[in-house]
Amino acid sequence: MSRRGQTNIDFAIGMSLFLVTVSFVFLFVPTVFSPFEVTQGQPVAANRAATRLVDTLLAGSDPGTLAPVCTIGFFADVDIDDCDYDSSRSLGDALGIGDKNVRVEIVDDGETATLDGTIEPSGESPVPSDPPIALERQTPSSGDVPARATTVSRLVTLDGEQVRVEVTVW
Repeated sequence: MSRRGQTNIDFAIGMSLFLVTVSFVFLFVPTVFSPFEVTQGQPVAANRAATRLVDTLLAGSDPGTLAPVCTIGFFADVDIDDCDYDSSRSLGDALGIGDKNVRVEIVDDGETATLDGTIEPSGESPVPSDPPIALERQTPSSGDVPARATTVSRLVTLDGEQVRVEVTVW
């Protein structure tokens, strides 16, 4: 009967094979469940920003409508009484997405919509918006929108017209 036990070299080889196998499993298995590269940048942030914009910041009296006064105030970056937008906050903070780059645009028939109206800043006298305000706003110094940006749209009614609110986050 041989009384041979496990030698140091047997232990080293066994542990090495075990560690290589465990490492392979941890590195390979996640790629099985997500084999394709994600082509969108920030879908959750874009959805959150669009929902907050349409349902809270620019919401009118009826569901699915935007308040023209609040919309003008938002795109002119001015505080308006009875509107939830605070112009002292950054665009990303106001939309609840922090320091991400964001672009907000209201589109009517494929073009950036404009809105005539009167801007009435909090505590100041009314000022007519002349020329009409283009309903487009972007994070300062964010540059061009990259190809991997996520764009989310919401159909709403603004001033009796059906328009599309587009929020792009990257």
